[in-house]
Amino acid sequence: MKKTEKEPAFLDLGGVWQAEYGGESFRAAVPGVLESGVRRKDLGGEFLLRRRFALKKIYRRYFLRCEAVSYWCEISLNGRKVGSHEGMWDEFVLDVTEALREGENEILFRIAKPSYHSGDRFPLRRVLSGFIPDVCCTFAGIWGKISLAGCDSFFLRRAYSDGRALRLFLEVLESGKFSLSGKIKGLGMLRGEWELKKGTRELTLPLDHFHMKKWSPADPKRYGLEFVLKSGGQKEARSLWCARRDVCARGGDLLLNGEPVYWRGALHWGFYDDLLAPTPDEKTIRAELEGLVKMGFNAVKHCLYVPSEKYLSLCDELGVLCWVELPLWLPEASPELEGRIRREFPRICEKFQGHPSVCLATLGCEMNASLRPEILQEMYLKVRKALQVPVTDNSGSGECYNGLKVSYGDFFDYHFYGEPHNMENLMEVFTPTWRNTKPWFFGEFCDADTLRDIKTVREARKAAVLWWEKGDPEENPLKLLKPDFYLDRFEERVKGTDIRKNYAELEKISRDHALTHRKATLEETRSFQEISGYNVTAIRDVPIATSGLADDLGGWKYPPEVFSLFNSDAVLVPAWDLARTWISGDRVRSRERYSFFGGENYGLHILLSNYGPDLRREKLVLELRDEKGRVYFWEERLAPEILKKGKLREAAYLSVTLPETRKPLDLTLHARLGEAENFWPVFLYPKPEGGKISFLFRDHSGVFRGIEPLYPKAEAAGDSIPEGTRLLVTDQLDPETKAFLKKGGKVFLLQDADPGFPSSEVSFWRESFAARCPHPLWKDIPRRELLEDLRYFSVAPERALDSREASRMGFRLKRPVLRRYGARDWSLREYLAEYEYGKGRLMAATLRLAGGRGKQPEGLGRNVFGRYLFDKILNYLTKLT
Repeated sequence: MKKTEKEPAFLDLGGVWQAEYGGESFRAAVPGVLESGVRRKDLGGEFLLRRRFALKKIYRRYFLRCEAVSYWCEISLNGRKVGSHEGMWDEFVLDVTEALREGENEILFRIAKPSYHSGDRFPLRRVLSGFIPDVCCTFAGIWGKISLAGCDSFFLRRAYSDGRALRLFLEVLESGKFSLSGKIKGLGMLRGEWELKKGTRELTLPLDHFHMKKWSPADPKRYGLEFVLKSGGQKEARSLWCARRDVCARGGDLLLNGEPVYWRGALHWGFYDDLLAPTPDEKTIRAELEGLVKMGFNAVKHCLYVPSEKYLSLCDELGVLCWVELPLWLPEASPELEGRIRREFPRICEKFQGHPSVCLATLGCEMNASLRPEILQEMYLKVRKALQVPVTDNSGSGECYNGLKVSYGDFFDYHFYGEPHNMENLMEVFTPTWRNTKPWFFGEFCDADTLRDIKTVREARKAAVLWWEKGDPEENPLKLLKPDFYLDRFEERVKGTDIRKNYAELEKISRDHALTHRKATLEETRSFQEISGYNVTAIRDVPIATSGLADDLGGWKYPPEVFSLFNSDAVLVPAWDLARTWISGDRVRSRERYSFFGGENYGLHILLSNYGPDLRREKLVLELRDEKGRVYFWEERLAPEILKKGKLREAAYLSVTLPETRKPLDLTLHARLGEAENFWPVFLYPKPEGGKISFLFRDHSGVFRGIEPLYPKAEAAGDSIPEGTRLLVTDQLDPETKAFLKKGGKVFLLQDADPGFPSSEVSFWRESFAARCPHPLWKDIPRRELLEDLRYFSVAPERALDSREASRMGFRLKRPVLRRYGARDWSLREYLAEYEYGKGRLMAATLRLAGGRGKQPEGLGRNVFGRYLFDKILNYLTKLT
């Protein structure tokens, strides 16, 4: 081989290494993590990793390249220290020429990882370990590729292109002339010459004269770039991808190549329980990304971890946008942490350069005021310059997490984990007209837990017990951070419940409940022009939560043909008439959304949130039909105007008289406009005839305000319950009510905040699901296949009954009616249930039959399903002998 053609040599040092920890030896894979070889996962003690290799020295200099080591390491070669490194996410290079020998060599790594214990060397909140300790566990090891490179004239550390320039970073070993030749496939040739001095150098070759088609999710155009760099007696050939795209925040929009784009991302925590480190193979990554795209997502938010080069490259290839969040969460501020931030942030950013898919960045997540504003401002400017994308300092915002009130950022970022009936109020409050106009994203939001069966996961993993369900904090450090962690008691908690017996049915109900929650929430979000996108929590289940779009084994929970209807570029969303009411003055009056009495008017504004092509006088088709296909209304009309890209506009207003009905009837409104299509339930009920029912009521909280016109025979109670009373309706379980029950009375208890009957504060939509239980009250009320739980939108409660605790007070659960299943803790509660007490019968409910929270209609007279159910309960109790 001619001297001028001599190329550098690369020796892959991956394979099986010898490891030591705590006096024990074991074999370990490199790349890989060391926790697979030790029992304890909580300690941050020192690991040793060593291996031998043979080398024939034919080059002047040798460099050791380490892609990733966690977290701290000190490296020796043949007994001689050659360097150290701190930081688990970034690549580093060491000159090891002087320590290498001809023939046999031994390399040794001393490694320490982030620890769960404050007394250890690197406590996890004082280093950049991100959120992985909270969903998986910290890990140690050489978890990226490791290699040895020999060269004579220069060492090429890295190269990337953003489509505007080719950038090379070199260690120049010998001053002299450098020449580059190459090509961009399909565009033309590359040429460049430089005179460089010895030392660390950067080369930039402009590419602006090439007319590249811009990269976008719709057309992820990339160009293959090949080049050969020569100097002295050495040459090096490289190939890489390059792509050009423009991204910026302008006004309230995120612009990609000058066009508004709506961000629809899935939150990713880098969790892979079988790997521990975020190192999935290409097959896994493709399955994740292709599954998300089918469901309408166009983005992934890599939350508090650094995705692999392979993951970013596949996002580039498939046209999936990336939001990268640097791994800073719940930091314990100190001078050492600030130094780590200053060192590691710029090096981490190097991994994102050259990837057109990377379009947004945040410096950390949900941080309080522990970090000085100066460090955040400094890093905001550096990250923005390095990545050339919009950046914000604190995902979730400082104002919501007792952090800095002044944000260094190009966009607003909030984390709303709310109930659908409360979400719009939050968004209305957070969109004041006086604040600066920036794009607004939900950095994470809209979690929805579903039922999980650990037994299925164990069988798939071929494990008797999964490490992340163990109760021993040494083996499962999640127990140290999460006091509400229940996985270790799964079998104990499901014992005696119907979860095992009815698992398949309950899992299906839980997934429909979660889908309903996500649909309602995303549609509410799309009805705000001020909001530019969101990231749904999360891409897959993790030990501490089952809010994944996919389950523990990677199976998608929701049908993509349904999910994409409300999660696409163009989405039809509902909006309701504005109204006010007078209660000692004007107040907002929330309209019923999904439940109506037969013969009433159904009015609905249909909006188009359009981030696809402009629509010009497209046909809008509306159809109202039941589940048997019978059509009650059909109309075809032209949309009233040009519906432009990047705008939210009303496409139509529907006003139709609903059919009379003698029993509950479920209808569905289908709407289609161009490529956009969506559907919403319409629950119909016969109007109750309250004039026939007589009862006594006690109202301590105003929940029964306005009940007299609905039930003329109802009578307000005084301090005592008169003799001869057969039915009492009350909002409080007091001694008089208990005495009345004990003697054989019948009581309907509608309990909200008062703790008279054992209950606990819970969420209705999040972390749980509701399931009907066999009871006469459900007679004639159909149950839908999809979106059934929007029936409860206007009555969704904030408490649930504790039947186990009630039994200690003498209340015997006769029949649950509507049960709450905790999807994270496998707890059972009741929203509505029938009890026996003494000789009496009690129907107790925490359902808000009179609404009044968020966008729920206020008052029993305006809450359609609440009044219908109220009437059914009264009739049921009246007929009991």
